[in-house]
Amino acid sequence: MGRPRPRRQAGFTLIEILVVISIIALLVGLVAGGALLAQGAATQNRTQSMMRALLGAQEEFKSQSGFGIDLNHINNQPIDWGSGTFAQNAPGATGAASAAGLSSSERFVVACFLFDESAEALRAAAQGRGALVDSDGDGFLELRDPWENEVLYRNGNDQTGSFDGINNNLLPLNRSPFFVSAGKDGDFGTDDDITTLELGS
Repeated sequence: MGRPRPRRQAGFTLIEILVVISIIALLVGLVAGGALLAQGAATQNRTQSMMRALLGAQEEFKSQSGFGIDLNHINNQPIDWGSGTFAQNAPGATGAASAAGLSSSERFVVACFLFDESAEALRAAAQGRGALVDSDGDGFLELRDPWENEVLYRNGNDQTGSFDGINNNLLPLNRSPFFVSAGKDGDFGTDDDITTLELGS
């Protein structure tokens, strides 16, 4: 009679445990990566939606005034950028400001608040998105995208030189007014910029 074989103990070997841990880590990585991609796409969609709505505010201004918002104050525009009367048109503003001291988005907001209809459309565009903020503390609200970058407003008369510290050569040239977000990277003139020109407007 031969010797009885020793019984193998039940359980996992070290290699089996390491394989299982590796598979779990891989699955967690895939799920986390997918969640980040979905979050990025949702942020981009929110930005596009907000910018479309801002075009609505611009159209409301145009329907009330008879012409669009012109940041350079030419012809018969109703906004006297040099008069120092911004405070009465900008909620929260504590005093007057010079035209040079306001960014394009601050000027756009001030203009929208000249008319109830465009102000209402502007509030609707920013609602729930934190898009109207006073980040520089001057009392004048500006437009911010979900990445907290300032949204620029451009029209056909300010397509040369620089404005907001941004070289206009980095932005698309267009005679119609448009908005532009620097996108996730915060830099203008890169592939992830979002403009209302690309949104079919």
